[in-house]
Amino acid sequence: MNNFFKKIEIKVSEFDWMSIKGSLVAEYKYTPNLSYYDIQDHQKVKELLPEELFQIKPYQLKFVEISGVGVLPPHVDYGITCAFNYYFKPSRSTVIFYNQKLNATKISNDETQSHLFNYKDLEPMGKFTADVGDGYLINVSKVHEVIHFNKEPRQFLQIQWKNQDFESIVKILNDTGKN
Repeated sequence: MNNFFKKIEIKVSEFDWMSIKGSLVAEYKYTPNLSYYDIQDHQKVKELLPEELFQIKPYQLKFVEISGVGVLPPHVDYGITCAFNYYFKPSRSTVIFYNQKLNATKISNDETQSHLFNYKDLEPMGKFTADVGDGYLINVSKVHEVIHFNKEPRQFLQIQWKNQDFESIVKILNDTGKN
């Protein structure tokens, strides 16, 4: 099993995702910029996405936007272990996952509270470029980067888990038939 990401086949009704974008919660000023927003209507999101995703608790729900052209450098997400991303405006961005080589050095970034990594300490393990309507379960406790060279923002809905590992969530979704 790929322990970095898994595409989850889902069907979502057409919806104006901008209508649920709430206030800014967190922003990481890279080039490109990474911003997290609250969701104004949790119930509507629960109606649109598979209910199995919301049965894995506790979770947080965010509207995520990447704007500006560039690369979010290799990192491990701060405070979450696994996430489900539903891409409604993927903007042809690519996510690349890495294994850390022996004795890889973490570079702490106090501004973002994240751990960044040097390319020389990493081995590429897999990648994906999402299309509109794709859903991906991603192991954000693994080193990954986002390459965003489109002038249009990348926007997606994200369900975040802090204390659930990727393999456990894959098993739960397989057991409920949502894989």
